[in-house]
Amino acid sequence: QREKWSRLKSNLTGYINRVDRSNVTDMAMNVFRENIIRGKGLYCEIIMKAQREMVSLTPVYACLTAIINTRIPEVAILLIHRLLLAFKSEEPRPAAIFLAHLYNYAVVDDLLILEMASSLLCDKSDQSLDVLVDLLLASGAALDSNAKSRVNSIYDQLRSLLNTDQTLSNKLKTRLLSLFEERKSEFARHPAIESELDLIEEDDQIRHRIQLTDLLDSHEELNEFKFDPDFDARESEYENLVHEIIEPTPETDNQEGKQISKETTAEPAKSDIIDMTGTQLTNFKKTVYLTMMSSIDFEECCHKLLGLKIPKQYEYELVKVIFESCAQEKVYSKYYGLIAERFCQLRRSWRSLFEQAFREYYTEIHRYDTSQLRNLARIFAYILATDALPWTVMSEIEMSPETTNPSSRVFLKFLFQNLQEEMGMSDLKAKFYSEELAPYMGGLIPADDLDNLRFSINFFTAINMGPLTDTMRELLAQL
Repeated sequence: QREKWSRLKSNLTGYINRVDRSNVTDMAMNVFRENIIRGKGLYCEIIMKAQREMVSLTPVYACLTAIINTRIPEVAILLIHRLLLAFKSEEPRPAAIFLAHLYNYAVVDDLLILEMASSLLCDKSDQSLDVLVDLLLASGAALDSNAKSRVNSIYDQLRSLLNTDQTLSNKLKTRLLSLFEERKSEFARHPAIESELDLIEEDDQIRHRIQLTDLLDSHEELNEFKFDPDFDARESEYENLVHEIIEPTPETDNQEGKQISKETTAEPAKSDIIDMTGTQLTNFKKTVYLTMMSSIDFEECCHKLLGLKIPKQYEYELVKVIFESCAQEKVYSKYYGLIAERFCQLRRSWRSLFEQAFREYYTEIHRYDTSQLRNLARIFAYILATDALPWTVMSEIEMSPETTNPSSRVFLKFLFQNLQEEMGMSDLKAKFYSEELAPYMGGLIPADDLDNLRFSINFFTAINMGPLTDTMRELLAQL
């Protein structure tokens, strides 16, 4: 084990030191061939050291990490924790630039970058403002695209400092002026992702919601060798994962094709046996449930579930097992919400299945008791509040005495109360009346029917959601 550990460290060092813009994909495949789960501490240590020594290659290191994140996200999570701890140290610049480029690849979200920018701005020292300029140059294009209204306040405060603070050094003033010019040119010289590094499909990206104020752990013990009594089993499990990640080469395909043709000529063809008893589906559901129950946290659970080689026809069954398991709990566990959020963010096809689940559960909500209704409402509220599940599913809801029943009204009560708890009333109200969602909120805000509008107002008032009815009351007065 110690020899393999030394070889793992040597190989990862070689791959990271050799990676450049022309070979990122090849080096990522080489990294995958190593047991990167066992060596995630080594990977983070080596790549952070390489990036500090060669900051100009940060986009390459971020691209490499983003590729690995699409299949083994726990590596990126550890790296983000270590980068944030480094950002809080005396030399925050390399970590800030690295995190900015990870944001460009949607590995972290804009909230983290805005928190970092605000903390640097509050310090107001020349060093902190200099790092802030680097942070905004690296992430400015993506921030203007995704969070322009929120980042505007950062630029306004910088402009105010430039005009009023006489203690700023001439070098910093020049850098600030250059930053404003770059923004005016839409960061033409600092694109979010360089064309030759645009290697990751949007559906494959996994975004991690980690904040600057979270409890961070660098897990330095992962940098050192540790004896593993289950070494062979874990190595075998990782080899199976690698086979799923790395496609076979054409030569391998040809060899396998020849082998198959020989076997075909030697043996008569076997007919497929179709299971009509439902045993395979039952076993699949049992496997999914046991995987969720035996996992330490949601990240391990998602990793194991994705390693099950789920047949296309069983993907929706997996989604239903998540919701059914959540519904059966005596007390709601956020564990299920985090699993659902991760799957929604994996790719659009999964998100579509969760949209389908919302519509199906809302239609059949009368089949569940109050405790189950509460749990289902909480998990749906969580993935709606985090925007993992699109709010377009609200088109399924129509507020009227005829289209609702006691169970659906109880479900909606729990749903909106938990949305308020997750988002706050001001954000919930803004979402409720946003222009882009207006076509999907017609059932909740029935402006064309006087009786249904009164019904909706009375319902939200009765569940202590009065602020949501302000605009509806104005509509009612006009009618």
